[in-house]
Amino acid sequence: MRRGTCGFTLVEVVIALTLVSLIMLGLVAALSTFGNTSARMEARSEHADDMRLVSAFLRQALGAASVKHLQQLDDGTSVPYFLGSATALEWLAPMPARHGVGGLHRLRLSLREEPDGMDLVLQLIPFVPPAPLEPPALPDWSAESTRILVRRVEHFSLAYQRLGRDDWQAEWGDPEVLPGRVAVHIDSEGGEWPELIVAVLEAEVGAALNDGRVLP
Repeated sequence: MRRGTCGFTLVEVVIALTLVSLIMLGLVAALSTFGNTSARMEARSEHADDMRLVSAFLRQALGAASVKHLQQLDDGTSVPYFLGSATALEWLAPMPARHGVGGLHRLRLSLREEPDGMDLVLQLIPFVPPAPLEPPALPDWSAESTRILVRRVEHFSLAYQRLGRDDWQAEWGDPEVLPGRVAVHIDSEGGEWPELIVAVLEAEVGAALNDGRVLP
C-alpha cells in the first residue's frame, strides 16, 4: 500500500500568503492612520499652547503700557511712548522677571519676512531715562535682536480704541494719551486665533498731560 504524503498544496499556500498579505496591509494602513492622527493632535496641542502663552504675554505687556516716563519732544512737551500702526506697535511697559528680563522696557511688535513666510516677532530694549537736557533719541530697532512669537503668520493686524469711544482706528494718532483698548488679530498656518482685545490700564479720557486740560 502507498503511504499518503503530508503537507499543503500549492493552492493552499497561495491562499494563505494572500490572506497574510491582506492582514499586513490592513495593519500598515491602521498604523499610518494612527501616526497621522497623533501628529495632527500634537500639532494642534502645540498651536493651542502657543496661543495661550502668546496671548497671555501680550495681554500683560499691552495692558501695562506705561506713562511713568514721558518722552520729551523737541518743543518741550511730554508725551507717552506709544507708536501704533496697523501692523506694528512700539510702547513702554514693565517686563515681569519670569520672562527672563525684568524692569521697564521699550517693546516693539511687528512682522518679519522669512524664506518660509512671515513671523510675528518681539524686540525689547531696557529703558534708560535720558540725561537732563539731552535730546530725545528713538531706538534703532534694526540693530536689536528679535524673539519669534508666532511662526508663519498669514495675517496680522492691530486696531486701537479711545477710552469712552466705540469706534476703532487702524493707527493711534493721539500723542497725548494711551488708547483705552488694543485689538490684536492673528491668523497663522495653524489656524485663526481668537481675537485678543486688551484694556490699557493707564489710559485716560483725553487728559492733556502738559497742562491738565481735558480734550474734547
